Amino acid sequence: MFVLLLGLLSLSQGQLTGYSAKTDPSLKLTPNRPIVKNPGEKDALITCVVENQGDFTLMWKKTSKIPNRDATVLSANTHMVTSDKRMKVMHATGGQVYVLRISNVTVFDTGNYFCEVNTDPP
Repeated sequence: MFVLLLGLLSLSQGQLTGYSAKTDPSLKLTPNRPIVKNPGEKDALITCVVENQGDFTLMWKKTSKIPNRDATVLSANTHMVTSDKRMKVMHATGGQVYVLRISNVTVFDTGNYFCEVNTDPP
């Protein structure tokens, strides 16, 4: 049995008011090929790299298996929103790399995972 996790990125488009191309938050292209884990491997790591994050929030999300439903928010920066204790975000303060770690991967973890920078806070 294999578990297939897809790591994808959601890239913001357009220019933010008050920012330049050099200071806009942006997501670098990170590997988005499928991460396949067999039962002998316990953890899955999915990487996201953000430049010029500033005070904006980076969120990890997982797409819904139900058509026409919004993606599930898993985290905001390193704060976990999901109640799934197997998930954790690893990030060095001031760094650009965020890693979503899913421990003890199961077939129920199959899906599309992506990071997103929220540039429009409520």
